[in-house]
Amino acid sequence: MAYGNTCTINTPPVVVVNTTQIMLNRCGTTLPTLNSTIYANAVVGTTQYRFEVTGGSFGVRTVNSPNRYFTLSQLTPGGGEFGTTYSIRVAINNGVWQRVWACL
Repeated sequence: MAYGNTCTINTPPVVVVNTTQIMLNRCGTTLPTLNSTIYANAVVGTTQYRFEVTGGSFGVRTVNSPNRYFTLSQLTPGGGEFGTTYSIRVAINNGVWQRVWACL
């Protein structure tokens, strides 16, 4: 049996550190509503996501969730505010809170 010419390929690098960030399709955009879902990238084995939201008249607020998503309407007190720019960071918990990544 005759084979063709040899071809080499590379596989993606191994990612050792489990981290997440807000999915880039939301960063820098204007949300259609305060109920629009903001997703973090999924990390296998994560039991909790913590979203830290900075901006508006309430300063820094957090939302803890077993889900990799939240909405600004979940912020307490007061929910999200119209006409406001927020900075959002997310951390994950795999038994201990880990690295935080930002979306401005």
